[in-house]
Amino acid sequence: MKDTSRKKRREMKFEIKGKKIYIPDNYVSTDVKYAFARTLARKIYMLLDCSIPVNIMRILREFDVDVMFDYKSILTEKMDAAFLPVKREYSNGLIIIRKIPERRMRFTLAHELYHALLRPKTISFMMPNELLKTHEREANIFASELLMPKQKVYEAYSNGYNTPEKIANLFLVSLQAAKIRLKELNLLS
Repeated sequence: MKDTSRKKRREMKFEIKGKKIYIPDNYVSTDVKYAFARTLARKIYMLLDCSIPVNIMRILREFDVDVMFDYKSILTEKMDAAFLPVKREYSNGLIIIRKIPERRMRFTLAHELYHALLRPKTISFMMPNELLKTHEREANIFASELLMPKQKVYEAYSNGYNTPEKIANLFLVSLQAAKIRLKELNLLS
């Protein structure tokens, strides 16, 4: 007789172009969570055949995540965006975002996509504080890897895009995001 009391080792979360992406049931450490965020971003980049600069709106459409601009001040002053798990016939959720500079908006949308994929039924900003910090860091790692894939940054750097300004312009991200990414990859001190 088969033991059905054990949890499945993996839980299928979604498919991209017929390829299944699995999300582990539980995380042991923050390092595992961060590694998973990077891996998920790389898989999405590859399976959706992305190119630089990444078309984040196309990716959001692939996952049926809608975007709405915050004209009615739904968001608090400290929030640029939020994912809301609104299930409708044609949508898997809604990202509400402020009018912010385009390059920052691209990163913010990629960040919120991570919330939509990993916690599709959770309003992230309502999580306990310690869990929220870890999940926000995961989302930033995901956004950084999706918009500025490690291998593409190394290639660009070796082809003369060796300053934060040049990387920001090539990948259409903010200067701050480019600096952080270059530091993460030990290309900037």
